[in-house]
Amino acid sequence: MMVKTISLLQEDVSLIILVQLALHISVQFISMKFLYTISQVHPVTTKDGLVIYMET
Repeated sequence: MMVKTISLLQEDVSLIILVQLALHISVQFISMKFLYTISQVHPVTTKDGLVIYMET
């Protein structure tokens, strides 16, 4: 019984790892797309040091 629980646990762990990896990849893809979109617009720094992106 204990062995079966452990193997089930290992399957869950690998599934969690796969899900986290998929999330990590999609997040990276979204941020890359976001950075690419930002690079298309012109950055403007305000007096507060905040960077506002204005489309050129």
